[in-house]
Amino acid sequence: MISAFSALPIVSLPLTDRSRITSIFAIGGRLLIGYSTGVLQVYNILEPFSPSLQASLSATYKNISTQAIEKIGAIQDAGFLVILANSMVSVYDFETYSLDEHLSKTKGATTFATIQGLKELDSDQPGVPITLSRLVVACKRKLVCYEWRDTEFIEYKEIQLQETIKSLCFADIDNIICGLSSEFSVVNLVANSIATVVPDGGDNAPSAVSVGMSYIGIGSRMAPPLCVALDNRLASTFGSDNKFGMKEIQERKGSSAYLPDYVGSPLITRKSLLVRDTRSTCIDSAGKVVSDYPNIQWPSAPRVLAFSYPYLLDVLQNAVEVRNPATTTVLQSIPIENIDLMTEGKLLYMASARRVYRLLAGDYNLQIQKLTDNGDLVEAISLLSQIETVLVKDKENKLRHLQILRAQELFKDNKFEEALLMFSDISAPPNIVINLYPDNFVAEDENSTIKSTTTDSTKQHNISSASNTSDGEPSNLSTQFKWTQRNLTKAVRSLLPYLADTRRKISKLETSQERVKYHGFELSEEIYGDLTVAAGLVDTTLFKCYMLISPSLVGPLVRVANHCDPVVVEQKLSEVGKWKDLIDFYFGKKMHREALKLLAKLSGDDNTDSNLLSGPEPTVQYLQRLNNEYLDVIFEFASWPISVDKQFGRDIFLEDSSESLSLSRPKVFKYLLALPSHDLCIEYLEYLVSELGETLPLFHNNLATLYIRRIEGGREDDIPKLMTFLSTSSYYKVDRILNEIDENNSKFHEARAILYGKLGQHLEALQLYALEINDQIKARKYCADVYEADKNQGQNCSHMLFELYLKDTSQNRQNILDLLSSQGPRMSPIKVLSRLPADFSLSELDHFLQSQLRTLTSEATSERVDASLSRVHLIRTQEQLLELTQKSTTITNHRTCKLCKKRLGHSVISIFPNGVVVHFGCQKAYQDMLRQESEKSAPLSLSAYKKSTK
Repeated sequence: MISAFSALPIVSLPLTDRSRITSIFAIGGRLLIGYSTGVLQVYNILEPFSPSLQASLSATYKNISTQAIEKIGAIQDAGFLVILANSMVSVYDFETYSLDEHLSKTKGATTFATIQGLKELDSDQPGVPITLSRLVVACKRKLVCYEWRDTEFIEYKEIQLQETIKSLCFADIDNIICGLSSEFSVVNLVANSIATVVPDGGDNAPSAVSVGMSYIGIGSRMAPPLCVALDNRLASTFGSDNKFGMKEIQERKGSSAYLPDYVGSPLITRKSLLVRDTRSTCIDSAGKVVSDYPNIQWPSAPRVLAFSYPYLLDVLQNAVEVRNPATTTVLQSIPIENIDLMTEGKLLYMASARRVYRLLAGDYNLQIQKLTDNGDLVEAISLLSQIETVLVKDKENKLRHLQILRAQELFKDNKFEEALLMFSDISAPPNIVINLYPDNFVAEDENSTIKSTTTDSTKQHNISSASNTSDGEPSNLSTQFKWTQRNLTKAVRSLLPYLADTRRKISKLETSQERVKYHGFELSEEIYGDLTVAAGLVDTTLFKCYMLISPSLVGPLVRVANHCDPVVVEQKLSEVGKWKDLIDFYFGKKMHREALKLLAKLSGDDNTDSNLLSGPEPTVQYLQRLNNEYLDVIFEFASWPISVDKQFGRDIFLEDSSESLSLSRPKVFKYLLALPSHDLCIEYLEYLVSELGETLPLFHNNLATLYIRRIEGGREDDIPKLMTFLSTSSYYKVDRILNEIDENNSKFHEARAILYGKLGQHLEALQLYALEINDQIKARKYCADVYEADKNQGQNCSHMLFELYLKDTSQNRQNILDLLSSQGPRMSPIKVLSRLPADFSLSELDHFLQSQLRTLTSEATSERVDASLSRVHLIRTQEQLLELTQKSTTITNHRTCKLCKKRLGHSVISIFPNGVVVHFGCQKAYQDMLRQESEKSAPLSLSAYKKSTK
């Protein structure tokens, strides 16, 4: 039990007074009391929230009614006091208490209800709420409804029901609950619709059979149906952000004297409690039964129900009970008899026939602490959840602390799933949760960083942040708990969802630049401490959970980014021989040297992991996944697979993958060059040059050098490769390669010839082709190739070869004739004939002379054709000039420029031979246009035609 309220008697009737108190109403600092004699008294309450409050009678009005004043209410927005007396509702001025009007439509009234709040209506200003007030009067089977909008009376309507109305209660601004003779109905005042409440059929459902029946033979009558709105906390009907506070509402109204406690935000009622006799049911504002609402075990039929935030109060014969509206638990019982009346709201009063009491709310912090000290954590959490944040110091941390204690309590009761779900919902720090488990489950390894660093540092930080509102920190239940394999497995299974959820939250905190909220609570590093340490604790524990109950999930965990403790993972996976998972873990942690050492160790063993092959293949596959950042590791572990088979080296360094392409090419080359065999190095250089288009001279020079060394070692099949490379590559140092070659080795004569040609030393190249290699076809081809690149150089090369042949005409007679036959047209006939020995007959030179004659004839013919075409063009030009000199042009006021299309007027003009007149300023542009057209139609010379057809 707690002391939610203290009851202070403030008004008592003298024993000689025969009148009875029949109604009370409180607002602000005033208390209105209605009597059975029709008298209304107004009391001023001094310091209404102080324990020493005093009530002083300020006015008595004896002419209100000739009969008892049954109920008092107010329409504050309109400034009306509403009084039910003489079976009719009347409205009075709120200041003077003078009668404004008897509402004649309310004859036969038995009760009424009022409500005021903010509501957004379909209007010209969407999104802007207005103040809405309603008065609903029960007249037998009829509801009489009045409505005010911003102090202006809007409408009057009547709604007919099927039974007599016994009680009224607003569920929200649009719906009102009617307690009828045999049932409850929810009436929508906007749509004029009526919904009958259908209970769920449980023990808390109203009994339709007993409704309206009397206790025959006992002589008493069944208690009237009661209804009360359980939750009328301030909330917005149009969104979670309320734009209208108390100050703004007061400014709109112009006065703050009679504002009700709840004005300042719209009114929402989420749940309402209906009671008939000792049975009850809970509904939402639409009339649907809330089936999971706790059943209330009433000791007797309540006489009055009231809601005073955050409590539900019910009046019995001998006491007033204070209940938690969420759990329906009785938190306090105030022993006061014969209470018949009670107000609602922050200013809570109750009255018997002769006395009025003020119920003063106790300190919420003390109430929560009392429940906590009594071990009633469920009630403490429930009550604290309902109290506004501004009313309790450090509410969020207090609530989380209580929820942690409650979750630990559930855990101790073997309710693991429920406990872990609560831990997850409140984002409990992982060290608090994991410490509930055995120490050897969390981190049993002597060298584990989780045990020495993660647990201790996280605990030191997080316990203080989670329990700074308590006298002590949540205890470690693992030392108090008797574990068996069965309940440990069950507890671990329940832990998995918490760990996964916490893992996501920590990841979100690590990566998000914005605030992270969960269930309305802002997550922060203060909750988890060092995020890296907390993540390590969570992931390592998750790994151990998988190892205990679901080893198949270990692989997916270690293959993704994780914070698992390597010491723990290595030990656990090694114990069961899950080598592939361990290697995947090493890879994710970038512990590549450890992984490759393990692969090397397992290469010859019969390992238990069927997915892991023996031999070099796993090592090669692992090395293929590494990029240039780990090049030293690749070099360290690649030698062994390459020594087994060069193909493994190709797989590592010549693979068309992003990892292979990222490797430093000079470093890889130096590594491969240091291998005993240069074959793989040559293949790598060929791959760089031929496929990747590498132009760095380092690779071209060394490829040529390695070809030369291998040819010297007897690999003559490399000679064509060397020739092709020297002919096609332009990125090696010619002098350097030439110096690498032994000039006395006949295998390299052609290579030297190519290199001399690259240096422009054509004579040396021709000597090698013609004399050393004795391949006259290649010699003549060399001359032809040079001629294609440079005609003068090509002609000189042909004469150089001709001079070489002339040194021994007896041996080279046929070579001379073949040269003149193939290259004769490109050689000077004068130089040839002047140097040719006299023993060559004209018949032998027939082909050479004919080719020279054809060349000369072709040149002469071309010159004659060009001359003829030039004469024709000259004649045409002269004819055009003659025609132009005979033409004249007339300029009129309307004549325009041919180019810009503007009038010529008195401007300076230019007249072209074709008769076109333009402005002088347009002359150049028009000339350019004529020139382009002329070039298109110009006659084509023979030489130009030949060029165009090549």
